[in-house]
Amino acid sequence: MLAPELPYPPRRGVTIRSWYFLRWLASEHEVSLLASDSRAEVAPELRSLCREVRVVAPPSRPTAVRLGELATTALPDLALRLCSTALEEALAGWLKAERFDAVQVEGLEMTLPWLRVCSRLGGVRPLPFSLLDEQNAEFLLQWRAFRSDLAKPARWTWAAYSLLQSAKLWRYEARACRAFGSVVACSEEDASALLGLGLRVRPRAIPNGVDCAYFAFRPPSALPPPNVVFTGTMGFRPNVDAVVWFVDEVWPLVRRRLPEARFTVVGAKPSPAVLKLADRPGVVITGGVADVRPYLAASAAYAIPMRIGGGVRLKALEAMASGVPVVSTGLGCAGTTAEPGRHYLVAESPADFADRLVEVLTGQRDCRHMLGAARRLMEERYDWRWLSPMLAESYADMTAAVV
Repeated sequence: MLAPELPYPPRRGVTIRSWYFLRWLASEHEVSLLASDSRAEVAPELRSLCREVRVVAPPSRPTAVRLGELATTALPDLALRLCSTALEEALAGWLKAERFDAVQVEGLEMTLPWLRVCSRLGGVRPLPFSLLDEQNAEFLLQWRAFRSDLAKPARWTWAAYSLLQSAKLWRYEARACRAFGSVVACSEEDASALLGLGLRVRPRAIPNGVDCAYFAFRPPSALPPPNVVFTGTMGFRPNVDAVVWFVDEVWPLVRRRLPEARFTVVGAKPSPAVLKLADRPGVVITGGVADVRPYLAASAAYAIPMRIGGGVRLKALEAMASGVPVVSTGLGCAGTTAEPGRHYLVAESPADFADRLVEVLTGQRDCRHMLGAARRLMEERYDWRWLSPMLAESYADMTAAVV
């Protein structure tokens, strides 16, 4: 497995998905892990699963370097983020020293080292089986970011960046996906978007999941305090956009009716724009935490005000598994089979979002049936116990093609 960071502890989208895939693969096969990470220490949990773990420090890419590459290369910023001579040498050396049967690459940002090593080793895939697990349809994510930022003149610089990156990703993502024997997407929507890039075979959709045993179902026995929570990596642009929009447009409408309401943003690497939100009444920015479950348990509602992004959001699955009422934009729960009104409440405009939250926070809306239905959906369709073994189907596709 080639991973953009060590997948333990699994505290955010990329590491959570990689961790549960790795855990299943290690139960069926002998797995080695090569990760790009600044941490030198490897967790015992990874050592116990893997035959061997090797780590290469990510390259330093100052802003000046990134700006230069923006103007001088056709490669997208994401493809260059972790690519380095050290990572390529580590990968090529390991492939020459040991006979692996397969490589599984986690995320588009790890594909450039693989492509360059393939070229170095003869221009073809050096292993019988190669699988790319696409964390997102990246070109689609950037296109949505462009459309969102275009609506605000103050964001036009970011809009221009996203438009350029979307075009570069459209070309690069197509080339990268075609270099693998199999591609896995995290939603049917993403699979369709990737197929539109000209792939010969439709990617299999293996959605993001949730560990239902870890996120135990604890519906509130009494009306809890009017606390609203959001979790996620807070340097990730779609998350930043979501909470800034929510605090600017929705939160004042909620506080006008519930002055004691509190909005807690839980997640590592908060951007400057997110940190500034702590100055607003009732807003708390925690930064990274070891365990999000206490914050879910202390909340009466979970807000997912996503306006850009793709795939299946782990935050929605974790909230539904935990028994926290979810109020979300349609995009926030896109990619899942969750139904508005049955498993979560949908709201698009600031006024509607505030109305749904106030209904939940004040007990005007009885959510008990919705919470039970959402938990059952997580147990039946989105538990990692059922999802991780679906990787076998993708490897079977490649076996059939070889035979």
